[in-house]
Amino acid sequence: MGPVIKCSPSSDRADFISSAGGLILPAVESSVRAKNFGLAAAACLVTIGAAACGSSSGKFSSASAAGSSSPASATASTASAAAPATLAPVTPTTTESAPALFTDPQLLDALLTPSDWGSGWSHTKDFPVTGTSLTGGVDQLPNLDCWTVTDGEATQIGSLATAQDLEIGPNEDTAHQIADQFVTGDAATMMSELAKKIDDCTTFTHTPKDNSTTYTDKASQKAVPGLGDQAIKTTVYDDSPAWGKDVSVELDVRYGDVVVSVIYDSTDSSRALGYNVAGKVKAIAAKLKLKPTGT
Repeated sequence: MGPVIKCSPSSDRADFISSAGGLILPAVESSVRAKNFGLAAAACLVTIGAAACGSSSGKFSSASAAGSSSPASATASTASAAAPATLAPVTPTTTESAPALFTDPQLLDALLTPSDWGSGWSHTKDFPVTGTSLTGGVDQLPNLDCWTVTDGEATQIGSLATAQDLEIGPNEDTAHQIADQFVTGDAATMMSELAKKIDDCTTFTHTPKDNSTTYTDKASQKAVPGLGDQAIKTTVYDDSPAWGKDVSVELDVRYGDVVVSVIYDSTDSSRALGYNVAGKVKAIAAKLKLKPTGT
């Protein structure tokens, strides 16, 4: 993990990434699907022999209506009537573009501004940032430490593009917002692995590299129905001799292959637990025009 910063006593849980390289997105190719539609009904075509047709009127003569006595005419008529109709198949095609993969700048543009958070909110130093130093596939998530898993950074594992911003508000409450783009299927895998890992991190301790203090944490997660395709809400109670107690609430919501996360942290548990993190996630999703995909 790259250099980290400490933003405020209430955000000391977070070892935020201060710089990271951008990621190169693979080319996206359009997918074309051709749909062949069958005919609703078969057409019948009967060709009447020339001898049975009136040469001047072009209409059936009385002889053709009664049946021709000419063997040649009868043979031609019978063969023509027995032959199946040959019609050109109707094969309309529909071209559908593959869903666009968001880039780092596009994700960053969708994050909320300080004014979206309310009066007294502002950006913190070294934010916003794009890209991530947490490289590798989503299969690495089970190997992460509990501090990283419960600190918002884990959602970036295996992502193609990511953007994050940290806001600081009144009473030094902090709001960390993240948007991640994954390849098909990886976002769902990440969310499932994240929930499993948090269940293994119900109680843990963390000591920063500078040995300034030791945090004692209790974490829990639960699924949140009705949000996106999949949603996880994680609550962490944090305590340390240096900074005291605080509470963070993280909501991660998946829309197809994009994950939007908001983490609200406060020294006042009532403010953290009562904050409408779902409303902020929905606001970011709306700017990206994200909707549940049913996956």
